[in-house]
Amino acid sequence: MTFRDASVRLVVVAADGTSEHIEHDTFRTHVARAHAWLDQTGAQAPEYVAFVPRADAVSLAILAACFERGTPVVVLHARATEAENARLCSRLGVTRTLTSPTELPPRASTPTLGERDR
Repeated sequence: MTFRDASVRLVVVAADGTSEHIEHDTFRTHVARAHAWLDQTGAQAPEYVAFVPRADAVSLAILAACFERGTPVVVLHARATEAENARLCSRLGVTRTLTSPTELPPRASTPTLGERDR
């Protein structure tokens, strides 16, 4: 089963306490867009990638897409120093570091990331 096939509803809670509700169909769209973004970055399994996620739909979709395609992800902490991240990536054999976009490239007839379900 993939995230695109799963029946889920996600609630992303940011550090400031605000929340974003993501319905099943919307999340599937986000994951499909994340696959397209990963293709653009050149990230392919079995290459290890490093990623600093945020508490948002974009980061969750990118992680889900990486899991679906079998791309190993080293999740880096946002408050770690550059030297700490570099040591960890070197030790684990990370070959690419992804910088999370604030929004994935739009595709025709898809909802914009960040739309809040009502």
